[in-house]
Amino acid sequence: MPYFQKHYEKISTKDEKVSLKYKSTLSSRNLYESLQEDLQKDLTLEYTSVGIHKYDLELLIEDSSIKCGSQGQQKSFLICLKLVQFDFIKKQLNTSRILLLDNIFDKLDEIRINHLVTFVNEEYFG
Repeated sequence: MPYFQKHYEKISTKDEKVSLKYKSTLSSRNLYESLQEDLQKDLTLEYTSVGIHKYDLELLIEDSSIKCGSQGQQKSFLICLKLVQFDFIKKQLNTSRILLLDNIFDKLDEIRINHLVTFVNEEYFG
């Protein structure tokens, strides 16, 4: 998560704590017991309704949902997710990829745009 926070701080004009939280029913229930409890329901539905494939991500700014954030905050959050994805691929493959950012300036104020352009123009991003 440090890369995500670092990227957000470079783009945003505010010092806000951003985070992603993985939410799963398995954090409060045992998988085997859950499968047993939901067996009849799953047979009716014809798919498994509990397990690692049933999860949600909470996108948070200052411990509040990103849905409550401004359009600029939401867009900055999304851009940072893409930048972290770029970091991950670069480190895994030990090579740089092309960073494509299409239609990103919509909903960003002038300050965020300037910070983003300066940030992605650094040598790290090629």
